[in-house]
Amino acid sequence: MLSIIVNIAGQHKVDQEVIKLPNRKLKAERELKNVNQSDVASFLGISSNTYWSKENGKTEFTISEAKRLALYFGVSVIELFFNDLDNIKLTN
Repeated sequence: MLSIIVNIAGQHKVDQEVIKLPNRKLKAERELKNVNQSDVASFLGISSNTYWSKENGKTEFTISEAKRLALYFGVSVIELFFNDLDNIKLTN
């Protein structure tokens, strides 16, 4: 199982089951590749409403979903979920 370590206010949190964050990087990657939420939801096998909730941090992505999304967008889970948006280069 994949373990994610997140540094929050100087404390490390290990999350082995879910990722729950409003995800600006995921949205940016999706828009950069001109993919809509329905397309990504279909890829994951979930409803568009469920995907919207996950992308907006209302519900959690599972580690399995996070890994599949990273493959879909051609980036690592860390890049997709934990890098600062300021580091994104939005070019084709």
